[in-house]
Amino acid sequence: MVLPTLISGGLNIHPVQAKGTPYIPPPITPEPLSPSENPFDPSLFPTDPLIPSGETLTPLQRRRLIEALDALEAEALVLDQAGQRDQAFVVRYRSLRGRQRLGDLAEVEALGRIGAIAWEQGRSQDVMTISQRLEDLQLSLTRTRP
Repeated sequence: MVLPTLISGGLNIHPVQAKGTPYIPPPITPEPLSPSENPFDPSLFPTDPLIPSGETLTPLQRRRLIEALDALEAEALVLDQAGQRDQAFVVRYRSLRGRQRLGDLAEVEALGRIGAIAWEQGRSQDVMTISQRLEDLQLSLTRTRP
């Protein structure tokens, strides 16, 4: 029952900091990411069979991709609950790369959700990586507008 609800988007999950857990902010001057650490660098990842290639997605391809990406996010949640947080983030980054094919809004929404999880789990490197991707998106969007 939980998995179909997660896939359909029926649950509204918000990460919460556990009581008694000290708040540790990310470093003020983070080290820059090397290209080998950037999960958004397309040259580092082979073509994903989950993500359709081509310029535009048909409505059927779009629907199937959304369903597959929602299933990936549900898989990441299960991995998180099993204590496999690193593997959960590998799955989440794959999902984020897929969301890029759905457009800027879908990607930004997913970056916000996954960034919140990274923040709550104290994953400062992931927070910086996601923040950098948001900055890159903002820059590309401001360049394309007159």
